[in-house]
Amino acid sequence: RLGLEGTSKLREVRGAANSRSYYFFLRHLCCLGLVLLNLLPRGYTQLQKTKLHFKHIQNEDGLSNSTIEAIHQDQRGFIWLGTRDGLNRYDGHQITVYKYTSTYPYSLSDSYVTCIYEDRQHQLWVGTLNGLNRYDPRLNRFTRFQHINQQKNSLSHNYVTAILEDHKGHFWVTTLGGGINVMDRK
Repeated sequence: RLGLEGTSKLREVRGAANSRSYYFFLRHLCCLGLVLLNLLPRGYTQLQKTKLHFKHIQNEDGLSNSTIEAIHQDQRGFIWLGTRDGLNRYDGHQITVYKYTSTYPYSLSDSYVTCIYEDRQHQLWVGTLNGLNRYDPRLNRFTRFQHINQQKNSLSHNYVTAILEDHKGHFWVTTLGGGINVMDRK
């Protein structure tokens, strides 16, 4: 008999210990729940109060094409938008459009803009389906860099997909069909 009573008492003590830790767990879980419930409505109502307003810039506003392939804000604050039909410079009020012109050698090499990059020297570079272009803001014109057959130092392919400058000043230009071009401008 004594052996069974001792076992029963041991079970009661273990049960009490388990119920105390269970109570402790539930109490902390409820406190955490109350804190979260208190925070969620504020955050939710704050989100409801914040209304985002978008200004739409469209073809009617002077945008050359409604499909934007690339976007960049330069160090002077201009927003450059590369589209399938030209490079657009937006100053917050009006849009200036740059396109390929066959009779003007200082225009873009192609009107289909694929990427835009500004280097450490604040020169704007524009990749197109037909070459790489560097913009000269003083003269408001472009210098073209294109693939020339049988010339090793030219761009490997004209379809430019990305432009990047690394920490050593090397200029990386990736192309579709021509791989990677690395230019050391030092």
